[in-house]
Amino acid sequence: MNKNTLSIIEKIIINRVLTVPQLMGETSFTKRQIEYQLESINTVLADSYGVPKDRLLQASQPVSPETLDLLEKIFLNQIRHYNFDHEERQYYIFLAILCNQDYLTIFHLTDELSVSKTTIQADMKDLRKNLESYEIRIDSDRVYGYTLSGSPSSCLSFLVNGITGVHGPVMEHFFKKHSIHVTDHYIGTIRRIAGTCGISFVESRLREFVYILVILSVSRQFPSGNPFKLPDFVSEKMPQLNEYKFAETLLKELGLDLEEDKIEYISAWLIGISVSDIENETPDKSYLVELLRQMLIRFQALSGLQYSDHNKALAQLYSHFRPAFYRNLYHLPVSNPLTRQILEQYAATATLVRETIKPLNYILYSPFAEDELAYLTVHFASFTTQKTYGSPYRKQGAIVCNAGTGFSALLKKQLAGLFPEFDFFSTGYDGLRRELLTQTCHAVFTTSLDFQLEGLDIPVFYVPSILNSQDKYRLSQKVYQTFESFADPLPSVHDLITIIHKHAQILSEGKLRGDLISYFSQKNGRSSPSRPLSLSDMIRPALIQTRAAARTAEEAVLLSAQPLLTCNYITQNYVDSVIDTFKSSLHHTVIMKSVALPHAAPDRGVLKPGISVTVLEHPVIFNVENYDPIRYIFCLSAVDYESHLSAMASLVEFLEDKQFYEILNTQSCSNIFNYLMVYGSRSS
Repeated sequence: MNKNTLSIIEKIIINRVLTVPQLMGETSFTKRQIEYQLESINTVLADSYGVPKDRLLQASQPVSPETLDLLEKIFLNQIRHYNFDHEERQYYIFLAILCNQDYLTIFHLTDELSVSKTTIQADMKDLRKNLESYEIRIDSDRVYGYTLSGSPSSCLSFLVNGITGVHGPVMEHFFKKHSIHVTDHYIGTIRRIAGTCGISFVESRLREFVYILVILSVSRQFPSGNPFKLPDFVSEKMPQLNEYKFAETLLKELGLDLEEDKIEYISAWLIGISVSDIENETPDKSYLVELLRQMLIRFQALSGLQYSDHNKALAQLYSHFRPAFYRNLYHLPVSNPLTRQILEQYAATATLVRETIKPLNYILYSPFAEDELAYLTVHFASFTTQKTYGSPYRKQGAIVCNAGTGFSALLKKQLAGLFPEFDFFSTGYDGLRRELLTQTCHAVFTTSLDFQLEGLDIPVFYVPSILNSQDKYRLSQKVYQTFESFADPLPSVHDLITIIHKHAQILSEGKLRGDLISYFSQKNGRSSPSRPLSLSDMIRPALIQTRAAARTAEEAVLLSAQPLLTCNYITQNYVDSVIDTFKSSLHHTVIMKSVALPHAAPDRGVLKPGISVTVLEHPVIFNVENYDPIRYIFCLSAVDYESHLSAMASLVEFLEDKQFYEILNTQSCSNIFNYLMVYGSRSS
């Protein structure tokens, strides 16, 4: 079976009910492709396993328990034994050329992959195109046959994207073909040295580390260290880190050269694939925590958020920030398969995070990669809820997410919005059964298909790391059907469309289906946030004042809050809280050169969402280095922790645009209002 067939089987196992539209929504396949895959699966079930006709897969029908059990066995067996597709063969060819130390021809490749010469030629043609974006070229000569031309860093990037993507089985097959005994030699050695150095690995990360280390060793393609001058603290602290001692010992035991660049590179790489704990005292901790603290303050200033538990947010961010910092400092590749979905679904938060981390670019000598930005966005997005529950009468839900702490926190937030009847706690596979013994748990929500969970006496729900509208709707139906005491199950979109068909002409069934699913997924979350607000939703002519006169910074902040107070957007208590925040931390108020954004928490006296615009006649000194003097002040009143983020993202984009400042400098309230109404009506 190929990868596409296995993907369909996995969706059927998770959902239990088979519908072609649902499979189309959860995959990139067309209706015709899905019907072909289902026909292929039924052929295997009937011919190879003797499944009777009445138990074969049928559209819109529940899958029988016997067939489900058989599909699970087939899935587990086939996931390790399937024919490589076009994309996987390209990755195998890349590995073969990269590690080639002899003479490699097309006939060697046809033999190893058991395909025709024509197939290899087609694979090679597309591989050349894919490698162009990495600045890697495939050459051929009479001495070595196929060879690669490109930097070691570029080759490593292609390697990592393959391993963390879909090509783990390809790597395993390559090792077997070339008699590279990874488990016996490398994994045992690495675990032993890691134990003596106080380093622990997540199993999936350990295998990724070993795979890449083996390939780099065999190919002799080790990248050098950072090409730029390292920050002083890194040069000073790196040799003191446990990761450095690990790298030094590992290279020595494997018989590899003990070059300083190589030791340093592996040290940074090791940090980059780990999860850091803020409780661990490391030589670099104080520097990184201070950087992160400034970043967290800056995000709160830009977003208008106030975190009730600053230390908790700091600890969660640190777990990802330390690895990300070293990855970017040493240009280590990282692959995030959900980057596009994250940046689209959390576009406003991503815009604010991108602006937040700009000061880091001067330390790292380059901007954060989009994959890294997406990971950070997940963490920040998970902070935009402050509601907590703890009633003993509520249901307890375990979240098992192996995608990382940020994804786990974000999933917890999404599930809490969907199911206010639940209190959720995060755990790992290893700790789940222990958790079940020590506390009452009514359901498990997991991001990975793990048949060991099927033996539990409580419901298990399989969910994506990030839930879109369709995911929320389908999950809500399953949960409410399982826990009938919660509420009536959501209406069936399929049944609704059938009824509408009887009484009206539907111009686009696909769009109607999407709108209904989006509507019901929003209606279900009784604690879900308000709709996203654009900048034009939050501005009124009465909230704009120009040629304003203020002698001190505090006077300027008070002046900016006055229109909101006069128009009943806020109470006097909110104004007092804004001043308290301003006095306690100027960096919570001043967000960039010449610009301040005073605000306080929503529960301090916000009556409705709004933002005032104040342009001072003469700039005022706020005593914030590099940002003084301040002339433009935007006072924010937000009713919750999320609905205004699109407006703030738009404002940040405006503040990067010279034309916006030209409009502000006209000192014309009508010009400013009209500009914001025209260009601020979009939600980021």
